[in-house]
Order: sequence, then structure tokens, then C-alpha cells
Amino acid sequence: MLQNPYAPMFVLNEIHQRPEWFAKKALKGGIVNTGKLIRQIEAEIKAGRIIPINPIQLIMHMLSLCIFPFIGKPLLVSALEIGEGGFVSLMESRKKEIPKFIIGSILK
Repeated sequence: MLQNPYAPMFVLNEIHQRPEWFAKKALKGGIVNTGKLIRQIEAEIKAGRIIPINPIQLIMHMLSLCIFPFIGKPLLVSALEIGEGGFVSLMESRKKEIPKFIIGSILK
């Protein structure tokens, strides 16, 4: 997303303008196979490897952690006084921080 910083706003606009089209193209066998991901999460819960969690909630958590900083970038850069370089640095570090955070929150 750092290479294409306007993509989150574009996607958000598309979701609001054409929600059925976006769901069909992006979420149902397109870009993200949510059905497969939900089944994988359910299997991990059943196997006892992760805590019981609603798979949809987990997916929403992951998406939020990845997308919100780009949507809220103007506010974050200004309020945290980090500048463009600081924002880029934070986003690069999130590539490692988000998986650690998610895994740490769901492991038994």
C-alpha cells in the first residue's frame, strides 16, 4: 500500500458505490477467498491450536489493522507529528508487527 497510497480510499469508495460488485469480485473467490479462510480458522479452533473466535471477527481485525493507518494517514501524520518518512517507517515495521500481534492474540 505504500507504493499505491490512494488504493485504500479507492477501494473504500468502490465498496460504498458498488457493494455487491465488490463482494462478488474481491471476496467470493476473487482476490480473497473468504470461505477458505473461514474454514481454515474454524479448523484451527477445532484442533485447539487457537482460541475460540468468530472467524469473521478475526478477519475484520486483520483488515482493520492493515487498512486503517492508510485511511487515517492524514490524521495520524498530523496528530503524531511523524511526517511522511515517519509514516513510511511505521508502515514498514507493521509488516512484522501485525502478524506477531494477531498470532499472539489467538494462540492458546
